[in-house]
Amino acid sequence: MLVTPLTTVSVLVPANGLIYSDANPDDPALCFLEIFLQAVELDPGAIGKLSFTPGLELVIGFDL
Repeated sequence: MLVTPLTTVSVLVPANGLIYSDANPDDPALCFLEIFLQAVELDPGAIGKLSFTPGLELVIGFDL
């Protein structure tokens, strides 16, 4: 579980998925910005009926 988020944003993901299609701002200050994602999902077989997806790290940048 990711335990050091600076900001937490809750998003409800529909059963058929979610697509983010907005453009990122053209700002050099965002280069190499790290974003960590993880979801809590309903899981009838888990203790407490919830489970966590594996964490995902996204880095805004370019190949050097």
